[in-house]
Formats: sequence, structure tokens, C-alpha cells
Amino acid sequence: MGLTENIILVLSLFMLPIIFGQQLSDDECSRLGFRREELSRKRCMELEKFGLTSIKETCLKCVKADSADGLRKKYAKARLEICNCNLANYPQIQAFVRSDRPKQYENLTVKHVRGTLPTIKMLDERGNVVEELSLTKWDTDTVTEFLDAHIK
Repeated sequence: MGLTENIILVLSLFMLPIIFGQQLSDDECSRLGFRREELSRKRCMELEKFGLTSIKETCLKCVKADSADGLRKKYAKARLEICNCNLANYPQIQAFVRSDRPKQYENLTVKHVRGTLPTIKMLDERGNVVEELSLTKWDTDTVTEFLDAHIK
């Protein structure tokens, strides 16, 4: 690949969100399982490595134009909610819940709530829900990395 092709490739990567449409709102991104303040173009592009090309475009629409990697909000507690009836449909979340990993986080509780899809609720010091995220498209490592970065 020549210099011109490399420049075009790099420029096209930064233009993808514009080419594919407008950015999604914070609520839309959250419902889809993306944390806008956590995303970077690099992380979205890495989705291809894991066969997740189909969600790469949506991921890019959730990247903040002015986002700075490394800025992470911390929460006092987290509650992972899932219905036992749905657990088998999400093997990555099932693996996390049934492993010893939840015990590594003293401020994490796992609650079985009838009819609930995998969700994580981030709580303040008083136990009030500050943020709620869908885990339906997350894998075990993503849940672990998220908790490592966001639980005090």
C-alpha cells in the first residue's frame, strides 16, 4: 500500500461516523450497551477482530467527537440484574455470574429479577441508580474491565 492509500485509509476511519450518519444520543447508545464517555474510535475498530463488524458502525456513531481516552467515572456500587430464565440466552453473562468474578467486587451485587435482560445499574453512595446499561452484547471480559474501571 502506498502513502496515498494509507492517508486515504486513515482519513476514512475518522470520517466513518459522518459517512454513516449522525451521532446517536446518549440514551440510544446506552440502550445499545455503549458507554459514550468510554468509547474511542480505536475500540470501535477493534470490534472487527472479534467478528463484531455488524455493530462497529453503531459504535462509531456513539463516539464523542471530543472524547478523551482514560477519563472514567467512578461509582460507589453496582448491581447486575438478570432473570434466571434469560441467563442461558446470554452465555457470556452467565459465565460471569456463575464464576468467582462477582466476589472480587465487594461493591457489586448480583440480583435475579424476573423477566429482566442482563443489565448493570451503577449506584451512588445512597444506593440510588445513577446509570443503567444493557449487557446483552457484552462478553465476560468486557464486564470485568468495566467493573475494574468504574467501581470505587
